[in-house]
Parts: sequence; C-alpha cells; structure tokens
Amino acid sequence: LANSNGNKKDLLDNFGIQNVSVIPNPIDLKLIDSLKNQITSFECNKFTFITIGRLDKGKNHQLLVSAMQYIDANLFIIGDGDLKEKLQNQINHQGINDKIFLLGRKDNPFKYLTKADCFVFSSNHEGFPNVLLEALACDLPIISTDCNSGPREILSLNKLKKINEDIELCKYGILFPINDCNNLVKAMKMVIKDTD
Repeated sequence: LANSNGNKKDLLDNFGIQNVSVIPNPIDLKLIDSLKNQITSFECNKFTFITIGRLDKGKNHQLLVSAMQYIDANLFIIGDGDLKEKLQNQINHQGINDKIFLLGRKDNPFKYLTKADCFVFSSNHEGFPNVLLEALACDLPIISTDCNSGPREILSLNKLKKINEDIELCKYGILFPINDCNNLVKAMKMVIKDTD
C-alpha cells in the first residue's frame, strides 16, 4: 500500500514492486473542527502566510525566508528542528525579523491556521503531506511546491503531471516548481492581491 500515486509510481518504477494500491492518509475533520476554534493570542496585523513542518533541509524553509524579502506580509513558521538556528540567522541577516516568526512546535496548530490568510509549503520532496489537507480543512488557500509526490494529487487531483516553470493555478491551490524563489514570490503576490 502506498499513500500517494507518486509513491506508487516510485515503488513500481524503482523497486519493481507489483500490485500496489493507493490509500491516501486520512485526517480527522471532527477533531480539527473542535481544535481550530480554540482561543489564542496569535494576532495578524497584516496579510499572514503560515507553514508547518520540521525545520530540516527537505522542507526548504530557507526558500520561504528568501522569498519574504520581496513580500509585504508576515510569515509564521510552526515547527522545530536542526535548522532552527540557521533559519533565524538567515532571517536576521536579511533584516526581515520583523515579519518572519519561528513559533516552534505547537500542540494545536489548527488554531493558528485559522487566523492566517494563506498556507505556503516549500518542500523539496514529500510522500503525502497531511499538512496540506489540514490547511484545507481550516479553509486556507495553499501555495505549494510541485514536488514528486503528494501536493499535485491534493491540490489539482491530477496524479502525475509536473510543471517545470511558472506557476499553475489548480482547483485547491497554486503549484510552483521546487526551489524556485521567483515563482514562489509571484504566487504569494497573486494571493495577496486576489482574494478569489
């Protein structure tokens, strides 16, 4: 069993495993609904992007930090990991510590998701990113990399097509190529300007 069509293709093509079925990871919508309305002191005084994930190389938060130099908005990053200090140094070095905030790990990320305006996801690779489903369950528009497995299936319902340049408007969000700061900035500006 694979949790995405991208992972199924990998098992078939690279490992020769046959008879592979796909069952996407589930999320508990009732639990999310009960948690997302909890009170929090989290305040957003301008357009707010949010992301959730381990602070490691694969999640590529460095790309988000680079993009924020060109964006008039806030970015909140929920998660912890080995690259926390490196990310904070990058934020400080770029002089944008007034608009990017490392919140650390949170037991209830849903109450933060509901306060934000857009979920942004910069992973280099994924299997099936549950966090995209969770952001959708909190009624957020999504900008995501079109990495090998997961985001395209969730946002466009198209199993294996990939883009190599520019951005793609999908049924449930915007996809952009991996590690492409220019198109990430383009997508972020589009979401800020166009509430539809």
